[in-house]
Amino acid sequence: MENEAGKSASRDITVKADGIYGISDIGSMQVDQPKDLLAGLTFAPGVELQKVEIEQDGQRSEIADPHSYTPEYPGECSFIFTVKVKDDNTTEVRADNVTIKPLEYKAIEIENINPEDLMPELEI
Repeated sequence: MENEAGKSASRDITVKADGIYGISDIGSMQVDQPKDLLAGLTFAPGVELQKVEIEQDGQRSEIADPHSYTPEYPGECSFIFTVKVKDDNTTEVRADNVTIKPLEYKAIEIENINPEDLMPELEI
C-alpha cells in the first residue's frame, strides 16, 4: 500500500503458537511432594506431547512420569515440554524460573530426659 507521496513499506510478521496453554500456572513446588506437571495444561489440536524434562543447575534430564513428578533437590529450575505439531516437527516450550522449596525443618525439643529411660540396662 502506498501513501500520498508514493512511498510504501512492508513488514514481515511471524506468528508463533506454542500449542500449550496454562504452562505459566505450574507454580512453586516442594522437595518430596509429588506434583502433576500436566494438570491444568491444554494442548492445541494436533499438538502431541513427546517428553517433559527438567533443567536444574545446568543439568537436563527427562521426567519419566510427568503426571506424578517428585522433586528431589531445592532451587530454581525450568521444565521443558517437547511437543510434536501437525507437520511432524518438534518444538520445545519452556516454563522457566520455577522454584522448588526445600523440606521444612522442624527442630526437636529435648527436655527432661532421664538417661536411664533411654538405656535401662546401663548403670549410671
